[in-house]
Order: sequence, then structure tokens, then C-alpha cells
Amino acid sequence: MNQLLTPEQSRRVVDWLHARKLEFYLESNNGLFASENFATLGEPVMQE
Repeated sequence: MNQLLTPEQSRRVVDWLHARKLEFYLESNNGLFASENFATLGEPVMQE
């Protein structure tokens, strides 16, 4: 099931992840949007 997030909800999610120094990507109908360091810091986690 897809659920629409408001821009404010999206900002809160991103702020929460940044506060915990977690890398991420957001998936939407407009594409995938990775955090600034996802490509380098996320790779080791994805390989586990």
C-alpha cells in the first residue's frame, strides 16, 4: 500500500535520520533520492 507523506512529514523523517547520523534514500513516484553520503557509507551495510 502506498501512502502520501506531506512535505512536512518528509522533512521530519529526514531530520530524524540526520540527527541519528543514518544514511538513507527516499523512494517516490518522482524517483529515488539518496542522502548526501549514502553511496559511500551505505555500501558496507548493504553488503552484509
